[in-house]
Amino acid sequence: MGAQGKLDDLLRRLEVAMLQGSASERDGVRRRLRGLGVSKEVMRAIFGAGVDERANDEAPAFFATVEPWDEVVDGLNLVKDLDTFVGRYVVLDASQRLAVIAWILAAWMDEGFAQFGYLVIVSVEKRSGKTRLIEVIWLFAPRPLPPAPSMSPAALFRLIENHHPTVFIDEAQGLASPRTESQEALNEILCAGVRPNAVVFRCVGDEHEPMAFRVYCPKVIALIGRLNEVLEDRSIVIRMRRKKKDEKAHPFRPRRAEEEAQDLRRRIVRWVADNRAAVEQAYSVIAAPEFLNDRAAENWTPVLAVMQVAAPSRVPELIEDAKEIEVEEAKDDSIGVQLLSDILETFDSLRAEKLSTKFLLSRLKQLDERPWATWGHGGEGLTPHALARILRGFEIEPEKWREGEAGVRGYRRNAFEDAWARYLPGRRESKA
Repeated sequence: MGAQGKLDDLLRRLEVAMLQGSASERDGVRRRLRGLGVSKEVMRAIFGAGVDERANDEAPAFFATVEPWDEVVDGLNLVKDLDTFVGRYVVLDASQRLAVIAWILAAWMDEGFAQFGYLVIVSVEKRSGKTRLIEVIWLFAPRPLPPAPSMSPAALFRLIENHHPTVFIDEAQGLASPRTESQEALNEILCAGVRPNAVVFRCVGDEHEPMAFRVYCPKVIALIGRLNEVLEDRSIVIRMRRKKKDEKAHPFRPRRAEEEAQDLRRRIVRWVADNRAAVEQAYSVIAAPEFLNDRAAENWTPVLAVMQVAAPSRVPELIEDAKEIEVEEAKDDSIGVQLLSDILETFDSLRAEKLSTKFLLSRLKQLDERPWATWGHGGEGLTPHALARILRGFEIEPEKWREGEAGVRGYRRNAFEDAWARYLPGRRESKA
């Protein structure tokens, strides 16, 4: 290896150290470089934004340092092998798999983007594979925190400030409609945390000195139902469905899967170290597809830039994936909101406080120019199960009560009030 090759190898290893090392290790590298007269500006030019100063706390033990692959990594083969790995353990549409893989690679470079949206994994019911997908993503994400069903706001912003991890929040139904002070504070952090300069201010110490804490880092959120609208707009949404009998996935054994993932993870680290500058250049000039609105474009541009460098031949596929995911999101929005609107009209016209499922469905199917009478693949019309599935996305559940001697299952008006306020704000005023 010549002098230039040795220098390139040294710079790559230094960058990996800055990406993965603990706070104290990164601080040590900075001190040694500054002792040699290297300015912070020069370090930024060499290593990118990832050399920002962070707190000097030791990284938790679960942040394992990964040695980069010894050889140059081909991006197309890396994407292909990641696709195979994800598909082995998770039943997921090919379009969604590619989006997940591009997001994982982009997460290693998040500080080079003006915004990096969250990866949100949702389903309408449990046992749809959300947690399994989180476990697979965790194997490849940069500095991944163990998935947690809940996390205090203070713990979250301190972990982000000190370690810039990838945050995993599972079973995040409480974020869909925050009700407690803690949920509101967590929602505030997440709403802000898609931009590198995002901070929250908190008073610390006996003197209650105001301090700014950074809240920007990659985040993966999973829940049944839907997030609130603000967070969804800051996310790429992956919709999971319960697998059919003929859809198979390999049994997931965490230790074995982690061993299988080691070489792939090393290849990711090497590819990122070699291609960071190229991705940032692609990101600076890439044009978002016209079908994306401004917010969606901000979410998709980083993953498109990564794919442009890693596997250019698959960029058209990823663009089609973005259209499929975003159009499905818009379709779900319009259908769900239309259903909420029609149910509001039904309650108002009857001046009712509760309606049985059977009666509500009969009224919905009588509405002109609405899809409810022919809903479903066979055109059988909207069923109680389909109605419940759509409404569950708005955190609306059927209830049981008695009418005389008969048991009745249906919906109470007050169960819809929160959803009407959020999605039909101009029509919430009731005539009842």
